[in-house]
Amino acid sequence: MSISFERFEEQIHEMIDSRITNIGKAIRLIIPEYNQIICKSPPLQNTYEGWAMLEQGMEELWDEIKKDKKVQSPEQMRREAIFISATAMRFMIDLCLEDKQKIE
Repeated sequence: MSISFERFEEQIHEMIDSRITNIGKAIRLIIPEYNQIICKSPPLQNTYEGWAMLEQGMEELWDEIKKDKKVQSPEQMRREAIFISATAMRFMIDLCLEDKQKIE
């Protein structure tokens, strides 16, 4: 059973389109969380503070993952994943961008 190159290429494009769509959906969930985080607290001052925020989110996600499948909450896992993603973005923006001017 062989597949034509054109069909193979079409399948690859469909897969990429699907991934791009899912990335867009994820970003649309992360950006509002990021905006809430930056409105609630000042910029991260150091990597330890950033790590502590990430670790808190990871621990809460891990607590949900460890639950029996029957009581796991996909919504709670999604909320924690969104928080972790927004916090990681804040970590990068506040502490890791080369062109970021430090506010002293």
